[in-house]
Amino acid sequence: MAVQHKAYQYRIYPTKEQQTFIAQSFGCSRFVFNHFLEKIKCADEEKRKTLQVNAFRNELKSMKTDYEWLKLVDSISLQASVENLNDAMVRFFKKQNRFPVFKSRKHPVKSYTTKSVNGNIKVTDTHIKLPKIGCIRYANSRYIPDSAVIKYAVVRQNAAGKYFVAINVKEHVDKTNKSHQTIGLDMGGLTDFVIDSNGNKINNERYFHSSEKKLAKAQRSLSRKQKFSNNWYKQKKKIAILHEKIVNNRKDFQHKLSSKLVQHYDVIAIEDLCVSDMLKDKTYSKSIQDASWSEFITMLAYKCDWYGKELVKVGKHFPSTQICSTCGTKHPITKDPSIRSWTCPTCHTSHDRDVNAALNIHKEGLRLLTVGAMGGIA
Repeated sequence: MAVQHKAYQYRIYPTKEQQTFIAQSFGCSRFVFNHFLEKIKCADEEKRKTLQVNAFRNELKSMKTDYEWLKLVDSISLQASVENLNDAMVRFFKKQNRFPVFKSRKHPVKSYTTKSVNGNIKVTDTHIKLPKIGCIRYANSRYIPDSAVIKYAVVRQNAAGKYFVAINVKEHVDKTNKSHQTIGLDMGGLTDFVIDSNGNKINNERYFHSSEKKLAKAQRSLSRKQKFSNNWYKQKKKIAILHEKIVNNRKDFQHKLSSKLVQHYDVIAIEDLCVSDMLKDKTYSKSIQDASWSEFITMLAYKCDWYGKELVKVGKHFPSTQICSTCGTKHPITKDPSIRSWTCPTCHTSHDRDVNAALNIHKEGLRLLTVGAMGGIA
């Protein structure tokens, strides 16, 4: 049993008064973020690195005198905006992301963060209590264990106008029983989402592709409407709902598949794909984005961490498609993606391109795991 950070997301149904308060919280959090980002941008290169989050917190107190409407919202949410900006700057100096940009009030997705202090965030069977908002009715789709400690909550409104809250907790997660099974995964092409080393092929549902015509029709309807009119906003919301449905279907599929793999296998070997480079290929970029491999690998990674399983990433330069999984001979001719099946000239074994790649990824993953374990002992 280990302590893990987990998030439980619920849809909430705030009253009109609560919606007004949430909108104010979005605006105030955005204002504070942009205010201090402007200060950072105006500072020279050396001062940017020395600006401290504590200094901003002290200034935030005095800001409430000049901008009294900041007192209307949860003060912790304003402090969280400062911390989010500080975190963004730290990642920028570590070259993990780009320089932060100003938050726009026109952005379709809005959110603010509040922390749990002295039990100000509580979850019951029917309502969620949040600071200054009070109790909000919600759809109880998952129960939070009684032993879990609530750390903070993120209130969000998506492009379709729906409200959600993510309750982030620390809880004890039981490690699953060992199955003593291992598997290798090869991310598929247009037809298959993933192929495993047991020869199973998981169909690629292509959720965006299946709704593309409906989306195109909705976009054409939007283009014919007067911009910023009531009908324009209504149509824009319909498009957002279509996109939300695509995302929800894809996430549901990936969560079920990743959970199944983590439950059944102790070691999962997977290719470390460089998706950003793959997206440069205009022929397949839309299909690659539709598959959302990066999100699936992220799900596998944190679920393996939760339940004490191993996820081994094989280097992106490993020639999994060119090596015969039976005799180990490398045949560069099979690098051609149009070759879907081939026979090894050395051992005369017939191969399915993707299954063979999954078998090679499986073997290489186990080898890397063994090497790592030996290094740890040394």
